[in-house]
Amino acid sequence: MAPNLNSVKTFFVFLGKSVFALLEVLVFAIIPRPQKNVAGEIVLITGSGSGLGRLLALKFARLGSVLVLWDVSQEGNEETCKMAQEAGATGVYAYTCDCSRKEEVYRVADQVKKEVGDVSILINNAGIVTGKKFLDCPDELMEKSFDVNFKAHLWTYKAFLPAMIANDHGHLVCISSSAGLIGVNGLADLQELVVTSISLATDLTLAVGRGQRRTPRSSVKAAHWGAGSRRSGSPVPLGGSPTGTLTAALSSGRPSWPTGPCLVLWS
Repeated sequence: MAPNLNSVKTFFVFLGKSVFALLEVLVFAIIPRPQKNVAGEIVLITGSGSGLGRLLALKFARLGSVLVLWDVSQEGNEETCKMAQEAGATGVYAYTCDCSRKEEVYRVADQVKKEVGDVSILINNAGIVTGKKFLDCPDELMEKSFDVNFKAHLWTYKAFLPAMIANDHGHLVCISSSAGLIGVNGLADLQELVVTSISLATDLTLAVGRGQRRTPRSSVKAAHWGAGSRRSGSPVPLGGSPTGTLTAALSSGRPSWPTGPCLVLWS
């Protein structure tokens, strides 16, 4: 009986937050808020060869950002690169990188630092889904999912976070999924990794914040996509598509909610 009550409670809490979010979207659709200029910011997007990664690249291209595109597919990444150039990006640099391989991440990261500069917005978007039931999923696929969906975040954070701390400016963004909050058949591996990435974002915020001139803040209690900022701890949903939500959150310097696990440092 207790588990059923907890499920009902969780559902109504989620429903209440969703209604609250929709109401705030309506308010902010009428009342504009100041936007941060992300033109010239060096934005690195993993998994940029297709899907959400490509959409994010095109969105930041239109905002005048310098793009660093990482993807395991050279063909897809080069196509995104061409589309971003046509969309007006200040500069576009495409790199073939398998984010599941630690040594490759560090090697390409060093190449980016030499050829482009210090990354100021890191978007960990690359991800894979096995789509298989837990007992039907081969071990090697689970290990690959763990490498791409979680461990890659560790390597990219370690590669680019030191420069953000030194410059006292930067954003770390973790694109994740609502699958970490609700049970979905066939997504057992992804769900565990989403929860882990959320915990990492929270722990990293606390660890990095010690001794810094400005304390970073994270917003990781959302359901699908989102961002956090040091400027405000209050939830502010931005609505629209995932790309619109994320870029709006970065531009406004305010956290997005309830649209999902992201970590943003030092607006």
